[in-house]
Amino acid sequence: MPQASYLAVVNVYDEFGRLNIYNSTATVDFPAFAIFCNLILGTATKLACIATSSRRYDPGILLVGSCSATMNAACHRPIADAMAYGKPVMWGVVDETNGEESETGVGNCCFNNFEAGTPVKGRRYAGLKG
Repeated sequence: MPQASYLAVVNVYDEFGRLNIYNSTATVDFPAFAIFCNLILGTATKLACIATSSRRYDPGILLVGSCSATMNAACHRPIADAMAYGKPVMWGVVDETNGEESETGVGNCCFNNFEAGTPVKGRRYAGLKG
């Protein structure tokens, strides 16, 4: 990749070999090809960011941003799911209470290798304790 700018120094000497500081110059040069390459690369990068950010996610994918409490809750798996690291996992509602409603009324969502349900809109969920 060519440099986008560089320093150009022109020293002028008289017929006796002495530096003529009044006619000497130093300037910064900008090659057109390098600027054109940077413009094309910058435009392509911006277009790629716009295309990626407009992509729709599949329903049920957990979007938590940088909320560490939500990430922590999503990573607490059921106790019976001890060997999940070697199997495919999915995120969703897990049944830790054997079909009974928990005392707090808060459901459990996490990554696990068991069958996971879809969260219900309006219901509260948290990660598993432990």
